[in-house]
Amino acid sequence: MTTNRPSLGPLPTDMIPRVMALQDGGEATVTLERYYWEALDAIAEHERMTTQALVGETDRRRALLPEALVLDVALRLFCVSYYQQASVLSGDPAGETIGRLMDKAMHFRP
Repeated sequence: MTTNRPSLGPLPTDMIPRVMALQDGGEATVTLERYYWEALDAIAEHERMTTQALVGETDRRRALLPEALVLDVALRLFCVSYYQQASVLSGDPAGETIGRLMDKAMHFRP
């Protein structure tokens, strides 16, 4: 007997590839979890720039670091740092908001 399970829809951990232009003029396919792309899109909108420009700036800055970071790792670190800083500036120094958001993302709770 086969049961039809309802579709869960897109999960926060769904990996989504996007082709991005790099600072050196080349292109790279960057694959991130859906939540990270949503975060980058929201950050770019808040900063009044395109997601492509935000990724390009992150690519430029990671080239200045002494340790080599892969672009997808640099973008994940940027997202976490951006929201952590926003949390602190909003008066949430313990990062409780970030903790709740991460808990929600990790456990896929609506």
